[in-house]
Amino acid sequence: MKKYLPTEFHFASVRDLQAYSEFRVESQFLVRPTPDVASAAVYRVTGLQSGAATVVAQFSSASQAAIFRDLCSAAIASSNS
Repeated sequence: MKKYLPTEFHFASVRDLQAYSEFRVESQFLVRPTPDVASAAVYRVTGLQSGAATVVAQFSSASQAAIFRDLCSAAIASSNS
């Protein structure tokens, strides 16, 4: 059975996401995946703050990363209104 890389979140509270002005999905391929890993790609959601990108979450699925990016964008939009 193939393993999936774990989903990781790198923030303590949703309020922490309000520090970012924009979110993006970036893909990265693992240099040395093992045969039991289902995918060699990792999809990271990065938050932009003053031009610097910070990883806020990591997923093994591009669609999960895109959904999370959209949720982050909606969260900061609602806090700014």
